[in-house]
Order: sequence, then C-alpha cells, then structure tokens
Amino acid sequence: MAHEIELETHEIREKFEQLREEHERDGSASRWIQMVALTTGVMAVLAAVGAQESATLSSEALLLSNRSVLAQAKASDAWNEYQADSVKSKVYDTQTLVAAGNPSQAAAFSGQAQSEAAKQPGLQSEAQNLEAERDRLLTESGQKNAIHETFARSLGALQIGIALAAIGAVTRRRESWYLGCVFGLAGAGLLGWGFAGGTF
Repeated sequence: MAHEIELETHEIREKFEQLREEHERDGSASRWIQMVALTTGVMAVLAAVGAQESATLSSEALLLSNRSVLAQAKASDAWNEYQADSVKSKVYDTQTLVAAGNPSQAAAFSGQAQSEAAKQPGLQSEAQNLEAERDRLLTESGQKNAIHETFARSLGALQIGIALAAIGAVTRRRESWYLGCVFGLAGAGLLGWGFAGGTF
C-alpha cells in the first residue's frame, strides 16, 4: 500500500510538472500574442496617420494643379488681348495713312493706334506674370504629389506589416510576425521621411 501511495505521488508530481510546463508555454504564447496585438495596433495608428496625410497632400496637389490651369487660361486671355490690340494698332496705322488727305481724321486714327499700342506692355507683363504663377503652381503641385507618393508607400508597407503580423498570430509562426515588424519599421521610416518632405 505504501508503494501505491508513493507511485501516485510520483504520478501527481509528474502531472504537476507537465501542467506547470504547459502553463509556462501558454504564458509565453500569451505574452507573444500581446506583443503581436501591440505592434499591429501601433502599425494601424501609423497607417491611419499616413493615409490622412497622403489624402491631404493629394487634395492639395490637385487644387494647385487646377489653379495652374486657371492661371494658364488667364495668361492665354491676356496674350489674346495683346494680339488683338496689336492688330487694332496696325489697322489704325493703316487708316492713318489712308486718311492722309484729311488731317483731323488722320490724327484721330493715329491717336487710336497709339492708344492700342500703349495697352500692349501692360498686357504682356500681365501674361508673363500669369505664366510665372502657372509654373510656380505646377512646381508646388508636383512637390506635394511626390510627398503624397512617399506617404502612400508608407501606408502600403504598414498594411503589409499588419497583415503579416496577423498571419503570424493565427498560424503561431513568429517568423511571419518578425517579417511584419520589418515592414512596419520600413513603413514608419517612410512616414517620417514623408513628414520631412522626402520624395523618391
């Protein structure tokens, strides 16, 4: 009978050790799952920030591009008016020559020719200023769009990181989580690069 009690105690001790080992493994797995949840949460927040900034920059780039189109249209109008005034000036010059026999009429035509010619420098300056504004707006739009691309790449890397970490949690494969963390770090780096105005 003492032998049976000793055997049961030994079995209980083994069972206890087995349960303790399982608990430790479960605790380790539980801590790892918490780390996966934490890292995916951080990546999700960074992805949200990147998506918001990307959308904002995209909208700003589009607005600047539209403003450049408007500046180009105004510049074209100014150049058209410049050309029209040039033609009017030449017509009045011709009429001045034709009306040479009538001094008062020739003087009136000559005055109108000079009036039309006097408008041209202002119109030329206005058209050139509008073209310069168009170029500035296009450059600024291009810069914002390039930074938007940096944020879009950041968002892509973060989304891949989240997906790989989730796959790692479901399959209990730490390698997948590690790879997800690498993508998450790359995405975070690109996010910082975008905020610094970095482009590719």
